Formats: sequence, structure tokens, C-alpha cells
Amino acid sequence: MSQVLAIVGATGQQGGSVANFVLSDPVLSTRYKVRALMRDTTKPAAEALVPGAPSSAAGAGARFVFAATRTVYDEQVKERELRQSKDLADDDYCMHFIE
Repeated sequence: MSQVLAIVGATGQQGGSVANFVLSDPVLSTRYKVRALMRDTTKPAAEALVPGAPSSAAGAGARFVFAATRTVYDEQVKERELRQSKDLADDDYCMHFIE
């Protein structure tokens, strides 16, 4: 049975590279079901990533999360990134979180 890999920022350079690698690999593509998470599902890159596949606005039920988030470097950077990471992985089912 395939496990869900949620990729935050799947239409960006880092997230897109991970998604395309997993989807094009004959072994990984059978082992993982990619859930592409993005801000704008109408972007051409969203449709090109997985044509016709639904995109989700949440990572619920994902066993693995890869997050390439936008960072604002200010005095709150550590707290903000920790909060964002916890929000993304705050699910008893998520076992691996890569940021």
C-alpha cells in the first residue's frame, strides 16, 4: 500500500524537484502517493506536476511531509519556522518531517 508524501511548495524549485523525482522513479512512485500542496492550484506548474490529480490544502493523513517554506529573516524567524513546522506535522500519523 502506498504511503502519502505531502510536499509543501510542490510547484517551487525544491518541492517541485522532490515531487518530480518521486513521481518519475519506478520504485518510489509505487511506494509513495504524492500529495502536492501549493498556494495557487491554478498555476500552470500545478497542472503540469500531476495532470488531473487533485491537490490538497492540508497534509492530513500524510505519513511524510517535505516542506520548502518561505523564510522571513527577522527577530521572530526561529519561532515562526518552528510554529509553521509544528502546524504542518501536527498529526499523529505524520512520522517524518523534512524541512
